[in-house]
Amino acid sequence: MAEQANEFVERRLSAGIPFYFLPTEKFRTLSLSLFFQRDLRPESVTETALLPEVLVRGSRSHPDLRAVNRRLDELYGADLRVNVQKYGEVETVGWHLDLPDERYVAGAEGLTGQALDFLAELVLEPYMERGRLSERYVEQEKVNLARRQQALINEKSRYALLRCTQEMFQGEPYALSKLGRPEDLPHIDAERLTESFRQLLATAPRLVVGVGPGPVERVEAELERRLERLRPSALRPLEGTRVAEPLDREARTVVEEQPVVQGKLVLGFRTGVGVRDPDFYPLVVANGVLGGFSHSKLFRNVREKASLAYYAHSSIDPSKGVAFIQAGIEPPDFRRALEIVLEQVEAVRRGDVSEEELETTKLRLSNRLRESADDPDALISQALEETLWGVRRSLEERLAAIARVTREEAVRAFNRVRLDTVYYLTATGQKEALGLA
Repeated sequence: MAEQANEFVERRLSAGIPFYFLPTEKFRTLSLSLFFQRDLRPESVTETALLPEVLVRGSRSHPDLRAVNRRLDELYGADLRVNVQKYGEVETVGWHLDLPDERYVAGAEGLTGQALDFLAELVLEPYMERGRLSERYVEQEKVNLARRQQALINEKSRYALLRCTQEMFQGEPYALSKLGRPEDLPHIDAERLTESFRQLLATAPRLVVGVGPGPVERVEAELERRLERLRPSALRPLEGTRVAEPLDREARTVVEEQPVVQGKLVLGFRTGVGVRDPDFYPLVVANGVLGGFSHSKLFRNVREKASLAYYAHSSIDPSKGVAFIQAGIEPPDFRRALEIVLEQVEAVRRGDVSEEELETTKLRLSNRLRESADDPDALISQALEETLWGVRRSLEERLAAIARVTREEAVRAFNRVRLDTVYYLTATGQKEALGLA
C-alpha cells in the first residue's frame, strides 16, 4: 500500500500480525485497536460475547477494576474499551486503547510503551485464580450479559430486526446475535471460559489498527516487543460468508404478538451484491434514495405525507449482501403502510428517481464519508471492515465511486434486490384482527 496522506500504511509485525496505521497530525491522541477474529458459531457465540468483559476486569498486576482504572488514570487518562462485532458469518473481539500522544503532553515520555505494556498484560495475562479465570468475575459478567440480552428484547426495534434476520437465515450463522444465546449462560463456568480464552490466543487470526501522529515506525517499534508473544495469524477475508442471493420463492410474512403499543415492521431483502461487486456503490446510492436520509422516499411518503410511521428507513449490510426496511407502525395501519412501503420499493425499481433525489443522496453519502475521516474510531472500523472484505479503497476512491453512479446504474443494481421476508411485531390479539392468524 502506498504511503500517502490520508491512507493507511500497511506493515507486518515480526510476530506475523498485520498492522495498519494512519499517520495524521489531525489528532493529538493515539488510537490503537487489537482485533481477534472468530467464526460465528452457535456453540461459541455466547462465550465470545462474555469473554472480553471478563478479561478487562483485571490482569496479573492489576487484579480488579479499581486497579485497572487507577492504572488508566496514571496513563494520563487513557481510555480502554472492549467489544464484539459481527461481520457476515464471523465476529471480532476488539480491545481499543486511546491515549494522549506523548509528544504533546509535558512529562509523558514513554507513555505509549507503558500503555501498550498494560494492554498486552490485560490481553495475555488476565487475572487468574488457581489457573483459571476468576469464577466471581465470570458469574458477575454472566449476569451483565443476561441483562444486555434482555435489553435487546425490550428494545423492540432492535428485537424486530433480529427476529427478521433469524427468519431469513434459519439454521445459518448469520442468524445469531453477537450477544449470544440466553440458554447458553447456565452452562458456562470459569473452566469453560478459560479454555475459550486459550483457544482464542492459540488459533484466532488477529489484526492491529492505529490512527494518530506518526511516523508509523515509532508506533510499530512500540508494538513489536509487546505483541511478540502472540501466535502469528493474520485476519482472513470473509471467504466463508456467502452473499445472500435471492431465493426462488415468494416472500414470507411472519407476524409475532407481544404486549407492545407500537408495531414494528421489518422487510428483509436479499441483494446478491457484495462489496467487490461492480453494483455495490450503485446499490449504496439506490438505498440512500429509498430510505437512507430524511429526503428519501420512505421518510417523505410513509412518515411525512401518509403519517403512517413513527420512523421509516432502509439500510444495507455489505458483509452479507442483505438490506432491511424498518418502520414503526400502529397495528390498524399495517396493511396500508406496507402497501406504501412496497410502492416506494417499486418506484426505485422502475427508475422513478429524480435528478434532485439522486444528487442529494450522493452529496449526503459523500458528506458522511468525509465526516468519518474526522473520527478515529470510524477510521479504525473502516480499516477492519476492508480487511475482512478483502478490498481497500482510499477516501478519494470511495468519493469518486459515489460521484460516478448514474441513475441507470442505481436502478440496475436495485433490480437485483428481492424481498425475502416481511416481519411484523404487533400487539397481543392483533394478528386475527389483521387477518394474519
